Amino acid sequence: MKILAVIGSPKVKGQGYKVVEKVEKEMKRLGDIDFEYLFLKKANLELCRGCFLCVAKGSKFCPIEDDMAEIKEKIENADGVILSSPGYVYNVSWLMKNFIDRFAYCNHRPQFFDQKLMLIANSGGAGMKETIEAMRNTFGVGPKIVDEITYMTPPLGAS
Repeated sequence: MKILAVIGSPKVKGQGYKVVEKVEKEMKRLGDIDFEYLFLKKANLELCRGCFLCVAKGSKFCPIEDDMAEIKEKIENADGVILSSPGYVYNVSWLMKNFIDRFAYCNHRPQFFDQKLMLIANSGGAGMKETIEAMRNTFGVGPKIVDEITYMTPPLGAS
C-alpha cells in the first residue's frame, strides 16, 4: 500500500511531521506500507489566480506552470493520502490553504472520489477542530475521509 503524506507546515520537520511519523510507524507495524512525504514548503506550488479555467475546462488549461501536475500524479498513484496542517488562527496554514485552492477543481470531477484521505491537525493551543473542519469541508465532496486526528503539540523550542 502506498501512502502520500502532504505536510502543510512551514516547518519541514515540525510537530505535524512528527505526528505523521507516528501514524507511519503504526501503519508499518500493521502491514507493508510505502510512505512518501510531500512537504508543501519545498514544492513549487504557485498561488491560485482564481481564473476558474481548471473548473470550466479542466486542469490542463491552468495557466500556471509549476509542480501541480506532478503532485496530482502522486495523489493518483497513492492508495491513500494524509493531509497534515498546523492550526493557525483556527484554520489551516497558508501552505495547506494554497494546496486546497489549487485542487478545489477536483470537487467538480470524479477523479479522486475513490481516494482514501486521513486528516491531521496539530496545534499548541486552540483551533484544531476548526483546522480539521476546513480540510473536511473542502474535501468532503470527493475523497472518502477514513480518519481524522487532532493532536495537541507544544510549539517547537518550548520546554
